Amino acid sequence: MRTGDKDRRYQALALTGKGCALVPRLAVLADENDDKFLGHLAAGERQTVETAMRDIVRRHSFKSVPIE
Repeated sequence: MRTGDKDRRYQALALTGKGCALVPRLAVLADENDDKFLGHLAAGERQTVETAMRDIVRRHSFKSVPIE
């Protein structure tokens, strides 16, 4: 972690080597989770759920959608 030169409120974070190594495993788990909970839905139904999730994220000013 490092702070900004002009604004000490700014903090930059980066993954460690171990964290970077975990990303592919976590992506597989996320895909498995999606299949477990959404896999039974038809493509249109799944799109409806994803659209609703994006709307929730937007309305609450979250920074990202955890479905991608």
